[in-house]
Parts: sequence; C-alpha cells; structure tokens
Amino acid sequence: MKKLSACLLALVMMAALCVPSFAGNAVNALPDANAKEIGDAVVTYVTANGATVFADDAQRGQMVTAVVRGLSIANYSNEVANATSIALAVEALQADYPDDLTADVAATLQTELLTAIQNAYAARPGVSTFDPSEVGDNIADGFSDSDLSGLFDSLRNAVSDLGDRLEGVFRQSGGGSSSTGGDDTTPTESTTFAGEPATGDTAIYAIAGVAAASAIALVLTRKKKSK
Repeated sequence: MKKLSACLLALVMMAALCVPSFAGNAVNALPDANAKEIGDAVVTYVTANGATVFADDAQRGQMVTAVVRGLSIANYSNEVANATSIALAVEALQADYPDDLTADVAATLQTELLTAIQNAYAARPGVSTFDPSEVGDNIADGFSDSDLSGLFDSLRNAVSDLGDRLEGVFRQSGGGSSSTGGDDTTPTESTTFAGEPATGDTAIYAIAGVAAASAIALVLTRKKKSK
C-alpha cells in the first residue's frame, strides 16, 4: 500500500512539474510571424512573472509595455494586419492558459496590445512627427482683422518702395552721357546710388525683398480667407 501511494504521489508530482512545459504549445504552432512574436513574448513574460499577470490590471499593463518594447515594431505598419495577428496570438494564449486567461480578460488584453503596438509604431525611433501643414495654419493666429489690414498696408508700401528703388537701380545701370557741343559733356544720369557706385547687389537684395514680402502676403491672405 505504501508503495502504491508513493507511486501515485510521484505521478502527481511529475504531472504538476510538466504543466509549465506544455504552456506555449498553441503559440508555437502559430503560422503568422507577428502573432508568434507577440505570443512568444507573452509566454516569456508569464513564465518569469506568473500567470496572475493576466487578471490584474496593473500587472497586465506592465506586461503589455514589456512585450511591445521587445517587438520588431517596424513590422507592424498595417493596423488591420496587426489586429489579425493580435487576435491569433491571444486565441493561442487562451488555449495555453485556459484557467488564467478568461474571455473577458482576453478581449481586454487584445485591445491593450493593439493600442500599445500602434502607439509604439507611430513613435518609433527616427520618425519625425513634424507636420508642415501646421505652419501655415498657425502663421496668422492671434491676428485680428485690423492687425491683418495694417500688416497688408505695410507690405504693400514696402513692395512699392522696393519697386521704386529697383527701377532707380536699373535706370542708373543703363545711364550714359549726351554731348551739348564742343568738348563739353554733361552726364545725363548719376552713376552712384546712395553715395556708392551702383552694383548688381542692390538689385538682388531688392528682388529678394519683393519676393519675400509677396510670399508672406500670399500666405496671410489665404489664412484670412480661410477664416
């Protein structure tokens, strides 16, 4: 009788020790690469921390964070495919942990994994979150109609002044002299501008200023019309 009891006890102990080795069989059979990666990561975490992480919200949140951090996140660009992979992974996990991962907890885990993976993909290293469209939207923020009207008047005056100066530069660069008789010559135009010899630099600056002022006026006009 003692020998029989000892044999039964040994069998029970062996069965108890073998249970953890069966955990992950369904995950191992997953054909989807992303689903298997997710499932393997969860199994690894559960093996180290215990199956109680499924039911406890705080522990499950820590598990999701750790699992997603270890994924090859560049492979999760498609949200529809992600949802499919996560559903397959959670279904396999339910098969491997039927007593700990109930239907309600599985549904919650599935949602948490999808959200965490999408957020991790959007914030992956090397990706800029700068949106150039926001620049145009924010240029005229805080300007009242009277402010914009005054700004347009200033721009209009600046463009007019630059145009006059540009005309003067071109007129001076093309100036010459005319003879009134004998050896006396009278210059018809001055060859200096603002006390300095006329050069092409002034024209370049004037053109650049006109272009910049016109571009600003165009952007602000569009912004004002959109309001």
